[in-house]
Amino acid sequence: MSLNPYATVVAHVDGFAVCEDDFGDLWVSEIPESCAELGSVIDISILQELSSLPQNTQQEILEYVKNQSKE
Repeated sequence: MSLNPYATVVAHVDGFAVCEDDFGDLWVSEIPESCAELGSVIDISILQELSSLPQNTQQEILEYVKNQSKE
């Protein structure tokens, strides 16, 4: 089994590009929206795990992604 070292940009929230990997885990980075369009792929090595952010920021991102998937 080989792991894909990339994640797909699924949202932009408060200056963060929010990315999802093949396992459904969320990753973030402060990448401008103009440099990380929705659907583009980013190397995980430049991203940080969502859990590394403050709890309130994590919740805000999770709510946004959850609501976006309902649309």
